Amino acid sequence: MEYRTRIAFVAACLAVAGSAPAQSSNVYANKKFAWSENVGWTNWADANSRADGVFIAGSYLTGYIWGENIGWIDVGRIPANGVDYQNLNNTDYGVNIDPVTGTLSGFAWGENIGWINFDTLAALGAFNQEAEFDRPARRFRGTPGARTSAGSTSTTARTTCRIARPT
Repeated sequence: MEYRTRIAFVAACLAVAGSAPAQSSNVYANKKFAWSENVGWTNWADANSRADGVFIAGSYLTGYIWGENIGWIDVGRIPANGVDYQNLNNTDYGVNIDPVTGTLSGFAWGENIGWINFDTLAALGAFNQEAEFDRPARRFRGTPGARTSAGSTSTTARTTCRIARPT
């Protein structure tokens, strides 16, 4: 009898774990590309039919970016503490978003190109060009000083990647 109870408990746990809703990309389908001089165009939305595209989860990113010239880029899964990635080892890495400034930090992994450092504050902060997520405009920017009106593209940042509003 105890054996059956254990099996039922394990089966119930697996059913609950397996039924967790998948978060598909919240990047606009028509604003999913970003450009880099060294990498080319990247697609932030379409991994696995949008099921594994980039998702903004408050203070961090999850999912994958596709770059035709560099392959898949893993921006993180779910942080170990559920709040932000610690980026101290290869089991808890990813891209964080500062909740106040929107500045990006942390690491992404590309199998073909290695670690990508999103923490550009030290190198580019003095030039006001660190990578950020502009929450009011719901878009990523490489040059915060080059902001334009919502819906238009910053020619300096060359980014068209925008995030959909939650439904």
